[in-house]
Amino acid sequence: MQNYIWFRALTGSRAYGLNNDDSDYDWRGFYAPMTSNFFNMSALPEQIEIPQKDEVYWEASKFVRLLHANNPNVLETLWTHHYEILKHIDGRDVLIENAVNYLLDNKSKILSRKLFKTYRGYAMSQLDRGKKYLLSPDTQQQGFKHLMHLCRLLVSCNHAIRYNELLVNVSDYRGSLLAVRSGKLSYGQIEKWHSDLNDEFISLEKSSTLPEEPDSQLLNDFLRQIRYALL
Repeated sequence: MQNYIWFRALTGSRAYGLNNDDSDYDWRGFYAPMTSNFFNMSALPEQIEIPQKDEVYWEASKFVRLLHANNPNVLETLWTHHYEILKHIDGRDVLIENAVNYLLDNKSKILSRKLFKTYRGYAMSQLDRGKKYLLSPDTQQQGFKHLMHLCRLLVSCNHAIRYNELLVNVSDYRGSLLAVRSGKLSYGQIEKWHSDLNDEFISLEKSSTLPEEPDSQLLNDFLRQIRYALL
């Protein structure tokens, strides 16, 4: 199925602006086989992984469903600073490229109030888990990294509410976030920042202009274009 990977975007620390020289290159995107593959009983994998390269690709239908759910891992692929539209089949590449560009040009219509749950809801529900990690020396570093990502999700969520666009590159917050990840801040300091970010969310939510649901028509149109291109 790797020959049917059409879109990949740089994610992870290098997309967040939190990388160091040794950081991995994490790629996420979608794959779509020829449409004829859907005309039989064989089930296609919803995602394919290339562990040695830190790459994950969702089948186009799954990719669209996750976008509709405002899943952070998938939303980030549309707002990261580096992406690639891959070419595999002469005569179809242009149609695939047009479909991807259609999605990217209209990506703001995908953001919705669902991210209040997928971003802020997750960041709030996982705080105790991060605290528990800190209790053991064996998981302490994992705990600080986990807490950093919770703060990052709140930063991104608040930015989306304020500007109707997703913030992936959080390099403006690099110093604070890396201080969390490295354990330079106490849990009390981290909890205070986390709480302040949540208070900011509560204030912003009241005036949010984000719709309740993403634009389903946009996502369906994109998927139809992909299926048509691969007939």
